[in-house]
Amino acid sequence: MSMTRLKLCSLAMAIVSMVSITSASQAYQLSPKGSAREIRLERLNVSYFANGQILLYRYNIGHFVDPVHEEITSRIWGCETVDCDNLDRSDAPAAVVAGVRWNDDPRFPLTAAQAKGTKCNIGESIRVATQPICWAQLFKRAEHGAAAGKAYGPGDPLLFRTHFGDLQFLHAMAAHPGESASETQRKMMDWAQFSWRVSSGEFNLETPLRDIPIPTIHERFGMTGWRVLDLLTLGNSGIRPHLREVSFGTLLHMLQDSYAAGHVEREESSGLRTCRSGDYQATAPGTIVEFHAYNSQDHKAHARADSREALLKQIEQEGDLVEVGRTLRKYYDSRASWEVVEPYLQCVFAVRDPSRPASSGDAFSLAGP
Repeated sequence: MSMTRLKLCSLAMAIVSMVSITSASQAYQLSPKGSAREIRLERLNVSYFANGQILLYRYNIGHFVDPVHEEITSRIWGCETVDCDNLDRSDAPAAVVAGVRWNDDPRFPLTAAQAKGTKCNIGESIRVATQPICWAQLFKRAEHGAAAGKAYGPGDPLLFRTHFGDLQFLHAMAAHPGESASETQRKMMDWAQFSWRVSSGEFNLETPLRDIPIPTIHERFGMTGWRVLDLLTLGNSGIRPHLREVSFGTLLHMLQDSYAAGHVEREESSGLRTCRSGDYQATAPGTIVEFHAYNSQDHKAHARADSREALLKQIEQEGDLVEVGRTLRKYYDSRASWEVVEPYLQCVFAVRDPSRPASSGDAFSLAGP
């Protein structure tokens, strides 16, 4: 067997071994495979070797991870057929889907010190679809560090922070056990404001994050020197003309995760209340009882709650996320101001007890229910 064949086989085996990692980390499961349209956008500015990794990765992992986030987004764009989970027939724009993926798999830079002991190419931005082996190694490192009690924040790789650190509000989750519901809600509303104002054109690619007067953005990114470009479109010039759609997609992801049982405990909706502001309204979802903390959870139990089966059960309930998402899209399509949208999202993300501390959730405790 040639060295090239040996390397390819080793690479394929390494990629397949990542499935157990990624499936446990998704918030509602998200397929890293991507649609044909998105793949064309993602493969811009990527090296020949990296393209080989991408193709092998997508070939292997596409058989294992349900594209639940993509299906929800397609349904928000009106899909009513049995194949709403078909990535290549998505009704939603490719750039919106790319934004929905961003929360789970943001592109990020890595220093030489952070890359030590990995297969990472620090000359190119990193995400699971462009450097899958590197991504898997970093994810395992972050997982082990979090299990040992490490708190990730500014200065750490973005991947560490979104899944195990201070940016877990991007998944409608608390940063750590004990965080109050009001604190998690505050950060979520700050991100909603940021993403909405980017999608409305108020902030553009060149806007420095340190100049954005939103506390959570300043607290988490104010010392980086990053622009909006560096946070949402790093290393991908093909997606930049579609910044509005990408930014809206990141908000949709957070909304979708706020319905996932592994992330949030909600009351059952009565169907009698509505969330409304301006010209639009939707049946209100159940009030949030508790935000969960991923670091203290049984990750396999978490993954089961993020399955397509769980999604299909959820959208049969009152105030389901597709109805709420379609209404949010109406505000987006009409270019409503943040001042109009804010009361609607305050209702969608309403909490029963602002002081309620985050926990793993009874059904997701490492000790078992």
